[in-house]
Amino acid sequence: MTSTAEMIYDELKEHVGRENAIRAEELAEKFGIGERQLRDHIREIRRDSEAESVVASCNSGYYICTKDELLKANERLYSQAFSLLKTANANEKKVGRSGQMKMRLDEMMKGAEA
Repeated sequence: MTSTAEMIYDELKEHVGRENAIRAEELAEKFGIGERQLRDHIREIRRDSEAESVVASCNSGYYICTKDELLKANERLYSQAFSLLKTANANEKKVGRSGQMKMRLDEMMKGAEA
């Protein structure tokens, strides 16, 4: 993790549970960054398998999940992922019908890694 992401992660450890979420605006201001940069750092924290806690978000902001919240957060992520896969599958079936070109899977995966 970058040093800014580590500092954000340390701050989030003070906000355990949805009811203790910290607003994105407040968190970004605290670290002197924009909200776009904050989202990038949050993504970095979430993808770091060495981090011991899971960061979630809600309308109130970002927080560290409790055990119960973790289960719900993962259910939501799997649901979103499956929904996106269903949409991609439907798109694949439509290729050629409208004259649109088919995008290769390896090209899509390169974009997803960025």
